[in-house]
Amino acid sequence: MKIRELTTKSGSATVSSWPPMWASSYGPGDVIPHTEEGVLESVKRIKYASDPKEHLMLVKKVKGHEYVGALQWDEPPTIAALEVVLKAHLGESIRAIGQLEV
Repeated sequence: MKIRELTTKSGSATVSSWPPMWASSYGPGDVIPHTEEGVLESVKRIKYASDPKEHLMLVKKVKGHEYVGALQWDEPPTIAALEVVLKAHLGESIRAIGQLEV
């Protein structure tokens, strides 16, 4: 399965998990980049107080600016398997990472 094919349930609908929704601080004149623009900078496991399931927090960089996104999906693959693949491709484009098999 390609990373871009990861999905999760949202109510009765199944929605795409890739690319994640990216957030950052913005100032006057800032342009919000395309969701697949930029390179992957880091991958970290996170756990929300409201959800016992672990997720992956991703950081991407676009033109020197960092954006954070939480990657949530319904297994398979396991969080460990996806974490290994993503960490092996740090510094690569978000668009190319979506095409990787996991």
